[in-house]
Amino acid sequence: MITLLATILGALSSVLPQLVEMFDRKNRLEHERDMVKLRMEAAAAGIQLQIRLEDARADAKEGDSLRTHDSSLGGGKFIESLRASVRPVITYLFFFVFVVVKGTALVIMTQGGAPFQEAIILIWDLETISIFGAIMGFWFGSRVMQKIRDNNSYEVITNDHVFINRPATGGNRPLTVSNKR
Repeated sequence: MITLLATILGALSSVLPQLVEMFDRKNRLEHERDMVKLRMEAAAAGIQLQIRLEDARADAKEGDSLRTHDSSLGGGKFIESLRASVRPVITYLFFFVFVVVKGTALVIMTQGGAPFQEAIILIWDLETISIFGAIMGFWFGSRVMQKIRDNNSYEVITNDHVFINRPATGGNRPLTVSNKR
């Protein structure tokens, strides 16, 4: 009996290191497979980022090329002034049309018996507010962003907190966080 038990334990003791080695090898292969998968995903993400960066560079280069071309064209002071006034003149014309349409709608509504306050609310609707905000943002938004860049201060408002960074009050201090809006 002891001989049989010793033979079985001897066989198991010689097989056990091989079983441990097989388990370890399986784990190493799974880890290598996972690492290769992660490297492939990272490479794909890097390629996508590189493509976006190249697109942004191409857009910037195209804009620079167009500005260089426009500034190289001559034609005298009148032509240069005319070229520089195209966008502002179109903006003024569209604003004039906008005011005429909205003013005419207000007159027609009030002459039709609608109270002035209700007519104003109907005319100054969400779409009008959106258009007005987009136009103001286009013309004046870059100035605000430039001031923020110059002052290096900003304020972020979320649903729960207000984050304020004002380095002018003492350098690179952490954000001030407040629950109050």
